[in-house]
Amino acid sequence: MTGRGPQNWSNIYDALSHIHRRELLRYLTRETVGPVQTESLARHLQSEGTDRESLDDALVELRHVHLPKLLDADLITWRRDDGVVVPTTFAREAPALLYEPAKTFERTVDSRQEGQL
Repeated sequence: MTGRGPQNWSNIYDALSHIHRRELLRYLTRETVGPVQTESLARHLQSEGTDRESLDDALVELRHVHLPKLLDADLITWRRDDGVVVPTTFAREAPALLYEPAKTFERTVDSRQEGQL
């Protein structure tokens, strides 16, 4: 993907439309530093309560569905040969509201109720 034209925003919105991809981005940008292996990402998704029973099933879904969408949206770099995933600068700089809308909204509401905003 090159540039940030309107067609690219469609890819970004598409990538962020699934809760597992939002969780992957939240994890990559807020809880990790540096490259992460696809196996670690699959284990993280399983720990978050996905419906995949086996690690193999989670890896297949990750490699064939979620990572390609995030890659198309320029939100990650993914070296398929060694399974390394890294969030892009764009993904790291995007507001948390994109990845954690409910949590960010709750913090905003709490702050307003306490008169902090």
